[in-house]
Parts: sequence; C-alpha cells; structure tokens
Amino acid sequence: MKKIAITGGIGSGKSAVCAIFERLGIPVFYADVESKKMLDEDAHVRFEVSKLLGDQAFSEHGANRKFIADKVFSDPLLLEKLNSILHPAVFHRFDEWVVQQHAPYVIKEAAILFESGADAGIDEVVNVDAPLELRIQRVIKRDGVSKDDVLSRIAKQWSDEQRDARAQHHIVNDEQSLLLPQIIALHQLFLK
Repeated sequence: MKKIAITGGIGSGKSAVCAIFERLGIPVFYADVESKKMLDEDAHVRFEVSKLLGDQAFSEHGANRKFIADKVFSDPLLLEKLNSILHPAVFHRFDEWVVQQHAPYVIKEAAILFESGADAGIDEVVNVDAPLELRIQRVIKRDGVSKDDVLSRIAKQWSDEQRDARAQHHIVNDEQSLLLPQIIALHQLFLK
C-alpha cells in the first residue's frame, strides 16, 4: 500500500486538505492528534513523560498541556527528549494503523514530518503552502493566540522552502487557488 504524507507549516491548511482526501475515501492518520491521544492514554508514554518532566505533567484528566508546553518550549533539550519519547510511539502506532487499512493508499498528516523523521518509509510527500500572513491570521482565529505566539511556533518549524525542497508534490492553499482541482489531480496520480 502506498503511503503519502501531507505536511506544511502551522496554519497552511493541512487539515482542510486531508478532509477532502477523506471525502474521497482515503484513510488519514493525523500524527499530531495521535500524539496528543497517546500523551493522555498510553501508560508507557505517560510514565516516560512523568520521569522527564515530573508529576505535574499529568492530572486525573490527562496531560497538563500548558505545563508541558511551558517546560519544553523554553528548553530545547527537554523538547528533544520529549520528542524522543513521543515520535517513536507515534511511528509505531502509524505502522499498526496502516496494516488495518484497505485503500489504494493512505495519508499521514504531520506538521513536523521532516524534523521528526516521520518521512521515513513514506513513498511521496505533499507540502501544503500558504502565504505567511494568511497562515498567521488562520492560527490567531483558530487558537485565539497572539501574532507573536504564532510567529514563535513558525520559527520552530522548517520553512516552506525547506519543506518544498524535500516534497515531491505541492498544494497552494491561498485565497486565489482552488483546493479541489489540486487534490483531485494528486488523488488520480496516487491511484496509478
């Protein structure tokens, strides 16, 4: 089964692109969603994160995301260690998920695909691009954060140019380009 990855910077519209592929009957694995779920539910992941960050990382309701984010985004070494716990667990979950699918191809959606090494074992990569100001507006509206917060997140991700250099395909998700024809063209290509 062919494995396709969808990546792009924060606010580029990866989820909108993936939703259209899902409407075409293609299964989508959302790596970021799975990572959050594992942080709440996977006993081994919770144990390792507690060892790394302390008991405050969790409450009876699940992961204390604000505490975790405050710790790791102010300390690059802690972020690297957290990623060394989460990324292999998510990679393994993806491999298990793929075996259960019955489609001509599957999609793995991951914001930090290349940075995390999640492109290993992927057949083709699609990068979703959008202008920086539009991405900032989308994230401010979606997450209720400041422009500085969005720029800080963007600074921690690869640039569009870096992703474009490694991706085999590109989707432009601005207010002038139609998404559907771009996605249909890729879908037909992937079915071959």
